[in-house]
Amino acid sequence: MSSPDATAANRIVRLVGVYDADSTLRGEVAYWIGARLGRRHCSLCDITHGSFRARPEWNACRTGLPVPFDTYHRNDQPDQVRSAANGQAPVVVAETTAGHVVLVDPVRLNDCGGSLDDLLLAIEHGAAHHGLAWASMNGEAVTQVTVYSRPGCPFCTSLRRGLQQSGTPFTEVNIWEDPAAAAFVRSVARGNETVPTVTVGDVAMVNPSAEKVREVLNAS
Repeated sequence: MSSPDATAANRIVRLVGVYDADSTLRGEVAYWIGARLGRRHCSLCDITHGSFRARPEWNACRTGLPVPFDTYHRNDQPDQVRSAANGQAPVVVAETTAGHVVLVDPVRLNDCGGSLDDLLLAIEHGAAHHGLAWASMNGEAVTQVTVYSRPGCPFCTSLRRGLQQSGTPFTEVNIWEDPAAAAFVRSVARGNETVPTVTVGDVAMVNPSAEKVREVLNAS
C-alpha cells in the first residue's frame, strides 16, 4: 500500500472488478460456450470462478479484504467505473474518496494467469503506484504493512503467500532495488540485510510469520 500518512482524499473505499462479458442470459451463455471452445476468455473470471460458480478461495479472500470488492459485467458496470476504465475489460478499478482509478488493466490481469495471489499482488502494486492508502470497512485508515524482501528468498515467498491467503494488504519493497530500504533493514536487523523484515505501522519485525504480522496488525 501507500505511505501511512496519505490523506483521506486518496483512500480506497471500494474495489470494483469488471468482467469481459455481459450479464444477460444470452451473454452468459455465449461466454460459457465460447470459453469451453477456447474462443472467449476473461482473465478476471479465470481467477474468481470455476466452470459454474465462484471459487471458494475467492470468496474467502474477498471477505478478508479491508474494503468491499464488488464485481460487474460490461453492460451493468457503474458509469464512473466505465469512464475510469475507458471502456476496457476486464479491469480492477479502485473507488477512492477522490474518484476512480484503474489499478489492474487487462494486460496485467492476463499476466496473472488465473492466480489469485498474483491478482492481490497486482492490486497492491497498482495502489502503491497511484499513492493510494486503504480505508477499513468503517472508513478509518488501515495500518500500513510493508514487507522488505529480495528475489529468491524462500522465507519472503512463504510470508507473502501467508499474507495474501489471509487477505492482508501489504506493500512489498525489494531491498536490492532500493538502497534506502536496504539501509532501513540493516538498522533493525543488527547490521544485516535479513529478509523478510516487516513493518506494521511503527513496529518492525525481522523474519516474522504471517500469523505474527496479523497479530501485531490486529493489536494496532
